[in-house]
Amino acid sequence: MSFIHQEGWHCKFLDWDLMTPLPRELRFRDPRKICETARRGHGLRDEKARLSLDQAIKSGSGGVWLHLTQAQYQALKSSNNVTGTGTQGDAHNAK
Repeated sequence: MSFIHQEGWHCKFLDWDLMTPLPRELRFRDPRKICETARRGHGLRDEKARLSLDQAIKSGSGGVWLHLTQAQYQALKSSNNVTGTGTQGDAHNAK
């Protein structure tokens, strides 16, 4: 999952090849939602990952590797809704 702050936080997902965008995009007002999405996607595996995510949020852009279930991946990959406000959907081994 990659994210950038531009009039809110915009989150995008790439497939495992880091070239293929997945159809689901999320937008948040609160950067804590990025942390929640990363947590749900098992992207905060250790303290280093947490600190790196905090630093990226402070700088206004960054990314986090997600380690998702097959169901989470399918939810992102088959999503017809390209923008959302929740933390639904993640991508199996996506960034």
